[in-house]
Amino acid sequence: MGKPPGPPPSRGRKACCIVHAMTIPDPDPPEGVPLLEWGEPLPMDWQARDDGSMYILPSSHFLTRHGDTTIAWITDGSVGAEAFDAFHVPFPDGSRGQARWQRSSMGMVHMTRPWRRRRGNSWWPGDLVIKRDRVAWTDHAGLLDLWKPQGYEATRLFLMELGPGGVMPPGQFHWPHLYLALCEHPEFLEAVRDNDFASSANLFFCRRSIFREADGARMLVGSDRRYGDMLGAWRRCGESYLDFMDELPGEPREAHMPRLVGMLNAAGFRAQAH
Repeated sequence: MGKPPGPPPSRGRKACCIVHAMTIPDPDPPEGVPLLEWGEPLPMDWQARDDGSMYILPSSHFLTRHGDTTIAWITDGSVGAEAFDAFHVPFPDGSRGQARWQRSSMGMVHMTRPWRRRRGNSWWPGDLVIKRDRVAWTDHAGLLDLWKPQGYEATRLFLMELGPGGVMPPGQFHWPHLYLALCEHPEFLEAVRDNDFASSANLFFCRRSIFREADGARMLVGSDRRYGDMLGAWRRCGESYLDFMDELPGEPREAHMPRLVGMLNAAGFRAQAH
């Protein structure tokens, strides 16, 4: 019996260094997950608080069928659900395959990613329209715009440095400085689209501390998952840290490390092994 769908739980530092090649053909929907007919009530798991009020326990999974396509859903803790996986989706080239959607956290805000599908050996963003008896897929004309926080979003990301009572301790800096610096590095942005280079970068960052050359400050990153989120944003095809945990998009290669070190140095940073 297959496992219910959904994002894997956090497994700590070691998980980001497990290596498998990502191959996604046209898999069948998971077994053992309820299949709901149109109009059936959602499988909400109601729980009672001590004061007698009720709340919904999130993360109940179920499937719906739309013609030959099956959609996997997850309840969102309110009275609704979000679709996050689609099986046997018809694509414009006549093929069928899997499409995925996921939300990922960057700082204290959420980046809502588009749907994506495999095209060649990489992900490609697109739009999935779900109707009662069918689904329709449209490829985006190009990759996503490079995410750069602005306005309120940027203020939230830099709250640890700018907010009252949240002054960064001496000798440290917040991770968006590195992210935004490499957003301005065309060679890095082109290189990170390569699956092997991206997997090498993930392994490199997870095993090292990052320092800013100008003042020797050390980067505060919080979790290795943050590197996966940054890589997903730099690659611009809808990935998140989940794509860099148990299954990497390619094979980490030592040959990429010197080039990555050079790019990091050019952007004003250096790395030191843990």
